Amino acid sequence: MTINRHLPNPHAPLSEHSGSNPSDVNGFPVDVFPAPLRKYIEENLTYRGWDPALSGPATLAAAASAIGNTHRARGNGKEVAPVLFVILTAPPGTAKSDIAEAAFRPFRERQQQLHDTYIKERKEYQTNLLNWKLNKAEMVSLGIEKPEEPRLEKLYIDKLTSASLSLALPNSRRSITIFKDEVAEFIRGLKGETRDDFLSFWNNSVYSRETAQTMQFVEMPFVNMVGTIQPERLSVFAKGDGMESGFSARFLFGYQEARRSRSKDTIGTVSEEAVIGYEDTISRLMGLELHLDGSGNPLPTVIGLDREAFSFYERWRAEFTDYTEDMDNMEMSIRGKLENYSLRFALILQLLYWASSEQDKGAIGLEAVKGAIRLTEYFLASSLRAHRQMAEGGRSLGNASKVAEVIDLFNDGRTYPQIASTARIAQRDIKPILYTHRHQLTPKALGRLRDLNR
Repeated sequence: MTINRHLPNPHAPLSEHSGSNPSDVNGFPVDVFPAPLRKYIEENLTYRGWDPALSGPATLAAAASAIGNTHRARGNGKEVAPVLFVILTAPPGTAKSDIAEAAFRPFRERQQQLHDTYIKERKEYQTNLLNWKLNKAEMVSLGIEKPEEPRLEKLYIDKLTSASLSLALPNSRRSITIFKDEVAEFIRGLKGETRDDFLSFWNNSVYSRETAQTMQFVEMPFVNMVGTIQPERLSVFAKGDGMESGFSARFLFGYQEARRSRSKDTIGTVSEEAVIGYEDTISRLMGLELHLDGSGNPLPTVIGLDREAFSFYERWRAEFTDYTEDMDNMEMSIRGKLENYSLRFALILQLLYWASSEQDKGAIGLEAVKGAIRLTEYFLASSLRAHRQMAEGGRSLGNASKVAEVIDLFNDGRTYPQIASTARIAQRDIKPILYTHRHQLTPKALGRLRDLNR
């Protein structure tokens, strides 16, 4: 399967750009990525059966973590860091854990290098410290200060406690990724201050922690989140006030409908070229320089939208946040968070194009903005579906035959009440199904769906 990046006519009505693209795979717009990443995702689909609904978001998360605090995007009067909270949602046996692990392989290799360097530096430190203590008077008279203890930078952690954060964040100014397989119990355990920390992380704002001995402040902590979960366990996000507070709306759900398996007629493996192309692209992002001020705080390079991209983005943003009467509070909350995410996506894509030697990184261009819009609308669909399941205690929105019936009825021009009556499905479940499967709608039906949300 080959996917070529599709760029709509920039002079066409915005409604032509805001839906799914014929080249989308299972709803996820793979072709917004540069060529090396597309090849990696396509070959993993062909030879491993890895669904792009999982590998796409995992790839996006890896790129965001690689960029970290080196860059920010400026748009609509604010600056945003590319912080992403990504949850790969799929049934058991879909390789979601393997997909996430593979996406972050460059980070594991880099973490091992950092650890080896730290061990070497610590041995040297202990030797120098002992020598300094034995000759302290002489060292002081010569103005030689006590050796500084080396610090271990962490790129990812699998535990989130006050103690682990207090140790990791001051030493990891670029980025740190919380990586949790089967994230349900982790989310269930987030309470009080720890959940509040997540709100600070999402905004890339100050992290503070008070202990009996000291008060710790970390400016601009960059903390990404990547986890996996089974659909029936999504209700854990609704515990307490998880939905009402907007906590759950901050998560991006990559949503695989069912198990995929590679075709029995397909013989081969993922090529070395595809793996190297992916890892080289992520590694180039990891090589972006992180600037620090005199206090050791990050000084990100800020990138704005060029004139054409800004005009297009603002027109789309006005439509996307034009809330209609049929939207409930949850959908409006999700759209509000995704509006912020859209600018983050644009920054990530522009830097990916640079890392793949396709474009420069002086400004966010029109291609990155259009790709960001498609990512935003994909995650709107998947988030609506996930939140409906949260509200229903994890109940599925319908099996494959029920979903197909809803799509066929909408394609035939039926209204929501008519579909609910015929398919024997709750009317509130229709919109999430249509959004999730909008790549199966006819052009006319897709236009109706857009009109219903204006």
